[in-house]
Amino acid sequence: MSDLVVNVLRYSLDGAAQAERAAASNVANDQTPGYQEKTVSFQASLAAALSSATPATATVTTGISAAPDGTDGNNVNLTSQLVDIQKQQLQTQADVEAVNLHFAILQGSMGGAFS
Repeated sequence: MSDLVVNVLRYSLDGAAQAERAAASNVANDQTPGYQEKTVSFQASLAAALSSATPATATVTTGISAAPDGTDGNNVNLTSQLVDIQKQQLQTQADVEAVNLHFAILQGSMGGAFS
């Protein structure tokens, strides 16, 4: 049996994890000459998939930032990357709490204790 809520949360967790990995790589390469900032996008795709009730069609898109290069050819903005990492950690925390709540409700509805 497919569960729309679980699928949506799984895609959200996957996207947030990929975005966090990309931001961590960007931070690690902040001083690497010629390094181009990686980007990850999944929110728009997930929203479109939800509006069509088929979250399985959601995709995570990766790319290279169009931000201007610095004098060394590197275009990483360290401040924005640190903010992105915090944002993705908060998104992950919210998704995990939503998964836990979803399963607690299912457990309670099947005769178990609501927690």
